[in-house]
Amino acid sequence: MFRLKRTKPSKRRKYVRYTNLDRKSSPSLFNFKVVFKIILFVALSAAAVYSYRFSVSYIYASNKFLIEDIDVKGCNNVTKTEIRELVPFKIGDNLFKIDLTRAEKEMQKCKPELKDISMSRNWMSKKVVIAIKERKPEVFILQDNEIIGLDFDNKSFALRGNMFDMKLPVLSYSTPEERASLLNFIKIFKPYTKDLMPRITEIKYGEADDVIFMIDNKISIFWGIPKEKDIKEKVKKLEIVLEDSLKRYNAVDYIDLTLLDENKDKIIVKPAVVQPVLN
Repeated sequence: MFRLKRTKPSKRRKYVRYTNLDRKSSPSLFNFKVVFKIILFVALSAAAVYSYRFSVSYIYASNKFLIEDIDVKGCNNVTKTEIRELVPFKIGDNLFKIDLTRAEKEMQKCKPELKDISMSRNWMSKKVVIAIKERKPEVFILQDNEIIGLDFDNKSFALRGNMFDMKLPVLSYSTPEERASLLNFIKIFKPYTKDLMPRITEIKYGEADDVIFMIDNKISIFWGIPKEKDIKEKVKKLEIVLEDSLKRYNAVDYIDLTLLDENKDKIIVKPAVVQPVLN
């Protein structure tokens, strides 16, 4: 009788699964990918530059984008012809070639009477639209023996068209600081005295830094120290006193409001001496 010998079971070999992350790429394959990406990027960039230059050259040379009209809006004292002659482009120029930002800056330098100017392209109608806003003088000033305008931006400019007929005071000053200060006073003063403002013919500072202005070119008004909080109340009192004084007297030399600054409710009125007419 035979006996079978027991054999030990063989050990199974363990297998390890490797993922792609565990595998090392070969250096040659990695370098090829980098070089390919660089070549592709350069090729695409070159194509984009070429396409851009070709498109620009085509647009610049094409007759489809030529200016057919220059439309100027907002003119009052400045003429449309004047504006068209000053812009650095003309009808027949290419819409793409013109530099509107530069044109706006150049226009504002040579035309100080323009407060604002904006230019835009209208592709459908093939035209350039120029919208302007003219400055409006708030006072007159004397510069080089010539009357010119001054607005609340403290910008001076030559008078044009109907500006010569405007009833505005002449602002007299000796320093730029005085000019700016008086202009600010008028800016605050004006809304409270719409009826009186057209009658003021001159405004200036006195020796004691007090404001003095002339009404109807013959009545001096000693306003006093310009204080913003007192302007509204002072204007009401001035209008009442002025109306009453012109009813009482044939003429008035001056009205003094300076005592109101000292909390004294007093206004001094000096009648003018009327010279008799000699036959």
